[in-house]
Amino acid sequence: MEKSHPIQLVSQNCENHQIISIWGMIGIGKTSFIRSVYESEEITSMFEQYAWFTILHSFNLHDFVTSLAQELDAHDFSLLGNGVQKSKESIKASKRRCLLVLDDVLSIEEWSLIQPHLPNETNTKIIVTTREASIAEHCSVTYKNIYKLEGLKENAALALFKNKVFVDSSNTDLDLDMSTQAKLIIKECDGHPLAITNIAGFLARKQKTPTEWKKLNDDFSSRSYLKIQGRKVSSNNEGTIRHLSIIDVCETNKNALKQCADLTHVRSVTVFGEWRSSLDFSMMRMLRILDLKGTSGLKDDDLDQIGNFLHLSYLSLRGCADIYKLPNSLGNLWDIQVLDVSGTRIIKLPKTITKLKKLQFLCAGNVPKDDATSSIELKESSDLSKMVHEAIDDIEMPDFVAKSVQLGTTALDMTAAYCKQKMQNTDNVKMRDIYHEYCKVKFPSILHGLDMYGVEAPEGIDQLNDLHTLGVVNVAAEKAILHDLEKLKKLHKLGLTGVNKKNSQDVLSTIANLVLLHSLSLRSEGEPGLQGCLDHTFTPPSKLQSLKIYGNLVTLPTWITQIQNVTKLKLRST
Repeated sequence: MEKSHPIQLVSQNCENHQIISIWGMIGIGKTSFIRSVYESEEITSMFEQYAWFTILHSFNLHDFVTSLAQELDAHDFSLLGNGVQKSKESIKASKRRCLLVLDDVLSIEEWSLIQPHLPNETNTKIIVTTREASIAEHCSVTYKNIYKLEGLKENAALALFKNKVFVDSSNTDLDLDMSTQAKLIIKECDGHPLAITNIAGFLARKQKTPTEWKKLNDDFSSRSYLKIQGRKVSSNNEGTIRHLSIIDVCETNKNALKQCADLTHVRSVTVFGEWRSSLDFSMMRMLRILDLKGTSGLKDDDLDQIGNFLHLSYLSLRGCADIYKLPNSLGNLWDIQVLDVSGTRIIKLPKTITKLKKLQFLCAGNVPKDDATSSIELKESSDLSKMVHEAIDDIEMPDFVAKSVQLGTTALDMTAAYCKQKMQNTDNVKMRDIYHEYCKVKFPSILHGLDMYGVEAPEGIDQLNDLHTLGVVNVAAEKAILHDLEKLKKLHKLGLTGVNKKNSQDVLSTIANLVLLHSLSLRSEGEPGLQGCLDHTFTPPSKLQSLKIYGNLVTLPTWITQIQNVTKLKLRST
C-alpha cells in the first residue's frame, strides 16, 4: 500500500465525514505509517484540529472521553472534572475541521464503546488502526476505506536491517557471504519491521561477520521443529492473566499474586489505593502498561527494578507524592511512549531519559490548574515552613545551620545532610515527612534556583524527536535547554516555568520555531514575575490554540493579537 492512498482519501471530499481503517499484524508498522500521514504537510494544512489517541488496554471509557474533549476543546483541563456527559457535549459541539487518529483498537466491543462519543460532523475524518480485518470492516462503512498494511518487500527489509545493524557506521555494504546470511535472516522475519529491528539491534552488539550471522540462522533452523509441533498442539491460555488490577492488597494476602495464576503473561497492571512493598512484579517481564497513578506509599526504592521491564510502553506515577527521583535504569525502557510523573516531588529528570527515543508524552511538574488549587498548595507550604521552624527549636542543631534554614540562603547542603541523618533516626512519622520534604525538595530547589512547579531537563533532550507533549520544564537554570527544546519539531503541547528577564527572549525565540505547537503554558511566580518578559518582538506559532500564562504580567504582550486560532486564553496571578 502506497502512502499516497490514505492521504488522497483524507484529502478528497474533505467536507465529508469518513472513518478509514488500517489493519495489519502487530509490529507491521501501522503506527509509524499513520504517523507519517498524520504529520505530512498535505494533511496538516487541511485541518484546524488534530488529535491522536493510542488506545490503552484495559480500556477506560471515562478517561478516553475526557481526554478527547480536552484535545478537541483546546486542551481545556477544566473538563476533566465534569464527567462523561459534559465532555461528550463538548465533543459534539465542535464544528471545526478535525482529523482524529485512534491507534490500536483491539475489539469490536471496544469500538462499540468509543464510537458513540466521536464527533460526527461532516468535516471530521477518523483513522482507526487495528490488528484484525473483521474489526476494520466493522469500523468502516465502505470497503474502499479499508486498507491492509503489508510487510516490507525484500529490498526495503534489507535496507532496514542494514541501517539498524550498522547504526554507528555510514558504510552499510555487505560482501557476498554476509549478504546471503542477511537475506536468510530477513526471510525468517517475513517482512515484519519490528522483528527485523529487534534482530538487527541484537546483531549490532555482536561481531559483524558471516560466521556470527550464520550462528543465528542455524539457531533458526534448529528451532524450526516448533512450527510443526505448533500445528499439532493447540495453545492453552487457561490460567494466564493479561490485565491485572490490584486494590489495597493487605499484608495477610501478600502471597496472593504468586498463588492465583501464572503472571508471566501479564501485559498491563493498574494499582489502586496503597502500595505494599510485598508486591512482586519481577516475573512480569512482558509488562507493557504500568499504571500507578495516585498510589499512596510508593517510594523511590520501589522503582529500582523498573529498568527490567524492557517492553514497557506506558508508565504513570501521576500523583505519587512520595516519589522524589527516577532511577537511572529508566534509560533501559527503549519502547516507552508515555511517561507521566506529574504531581510527584521530582524536580530533576535523569540523564538517561535521553535514551528513550520512542517517547511521545512526557508529563512532569505541578503547575496549578486553578486559583483554588494554588491557594491550598500555598497554605500547605506555609504550614510546613512553620512546622520546620518549630522543629528547629526542638532539636539540637548548630546555630549556624539553624540560622541558614531560617534564612534559606546559606549552608543548605549541610542542613540537608543533617536532615537526612535525623530522618533515619526518628520514629515520628510527621517529623520524618517534614525533613523528607525539605531535604529532598525545598532545599535543592533553593540551592539551584529552581521553581518547584517544574522539572530540570537534562542536556540532550533534543534527541527525543518523537515528543508530542512536554511539560512542565524549568528553564531558569540555564539557557542551553532552550536550544535543545527548539529542535523538538513535533511538539504539539509545551509547558515551561522559570521564565525571567534573562532568558525570556530566548524562550520566545524557541517557541517561534515550534511550528506545530497547539498548546502553550508559561509560568513565573513572585516578583517581578513575567513583568517585561513577554514584550519582545515575537511571531507566535500559527497553529497555537491554547495559551496559559501564570505570573505577574501587568500588561498583555502585543503579539497576542497575532494568534488567529486561539480558542483558550487563561491568565493567572497576572
